[in-house]
Amino acid sequence: MMKRRNEKKSLDSENKLELAKTIAETSESLKKTYTNIENGFVRGFKKLSTWVDYIIFNQRFARLVAVLLALFLYLVINGENTGVFTTKMQQSISLEGISVISNVSESVYEVEGLPETVDVIVRGESGDVQFASQQKASLQVLADLESFGEGTYEVTFQPVNFSDDVEVTIEPSKAVVSVKKKLANTFTIGHDYINTDKMDKSYSLSTPVFSQTEVIVKASEETLSQVAFVKALINLDGVKADFVQECTLVAYDQSGDRIDVDILPKTVGATVEVTQPSKEVPIVIKSTGVMSDEYAIESYELDNETMTIYATEEVLDTIEEVVIEVPVNKITTDTVITMPIMLPPGVTSGSISKVSIILKVGKSEEVTLENVKVTPINVNSNFVVSFVEENSIDVLVNASKNIIDFISATDLDIVIDLAEYDKAGVYSIPLSMVPKVQFVHFALLNNTIQIKLEEK
Repeated sequence: MMKRRNEKKSLDSENKLELAKTIAETSESLKKTYTNIENGFVRGFKKLSTWVDYIIFNQRFARLVAVLLALFLYLVINGENTGVFTTKMQQSISLEGISVISNVSESVYEVEGLPETVDVIVRGESGDVQFASQQKASLQVLADLESFGEGTYEVTFQPVNFSDDVEVTIEPSKAVVSVKKKLANTFTIGHDYINTDKMDKSYSLSTPVFSQTEVIVKASEETLSQVAFVKALINLDGVKADFVQECTLVAYDQSGDRIDVDILPKTVGATVEVTQPSKEVPIVIKSTGVMSDEYAIESYELDNETMTIYATEEVLDTIEEVVIEVPVNKITTDTVITMPIMLPPGVTSGSISKVSIILKVGKSEEVTLENVKVTPINVNSNFVVSFVEENSIDVLVNASKNIIDFISATDLDIVIDLAEYDKAGVYSIPLSMVPKVQFVHFALLNNTIQIKLEEK
């Protein structure tokens, strides 16, 4: 029994020794294998490095390497656009003022409540969105009313001419509209002139003659009842002679506001005669200021005695002369003076803009006009005027000899204005002079006169 135990122990020792030998041999084999692999990798890397150096630094392959590097850089820089290195970007953009259209027959129906434009948000890939923004002028939004008759409806807007590659959001997306059938009525054509500030105001226009006198207006019954008149808009920009013009027709309500209706036809021909009313009038000199006591104007001569003025007939009928005021207070010798012509109110232009005046200067003389009659004006019809003393006054006159010899009481009006006197009584009234000749200096010896007002 003891012998068997010793045999078993001896067998276990041999097995352990054998196992240790096997492990040692396996480890040595693995070490050699790893060393061989490592040496092989090093040899391969050296060969690859030598091959790369040969290609890069060899003139035969230099151009090919440069091209490959340039292509690589291009792909990196433009990767966003080419999609090689990046994905396509998403974008959204707001397009304002997109036109709203409808497919209802505008010749039969009137649509109320439909906005003229809406805003649209476009979403999608960057390129598609940018393309949509560039095509904005052709984009529209449709209110589909084709199957609707008269009535009130809520209609949903639909995008038109948008790409299928983008998502479209319309704001607002709906509208409540009223569809009404149109009626027709006939209106007589009137006219309005436009751009009147761009035509010379000296021109006068005849009453326009139209190619037709009536037009047809179509609208809903409610809108048609608001139309007060239809006018042709005649453009006067640059008008200088007779003209024929195709004019746009516009409908207005009673307040003069435009109304959107159908007008048949939309335009009408207008023939207008253009004239330039004028009148030849004398140029009259009026002196202002007072000359030195020893000098006076003997005579004057104008380079133009008359001129032609341009205005409307109504203005021309009120004008008989053009007055030029000449200051004489500093004149002591013969002189030539050029004066601008100030046109009377309402006159748009004249044939000349200035006048040259030759003034002859002489010695001043003085005389007294005696008993120049005083005339009351603007007397209240309920009163009678009488003078407390005489109804005349003496006037001192200064002028050159060749003029003063011909001065008389008829060359001067002396008046008293009683417009503000409406009660009976005795009053001292200021005197006013209205000379009828030029270059003569009149001086009143008394500035007031007494009168008596009595009720009739």
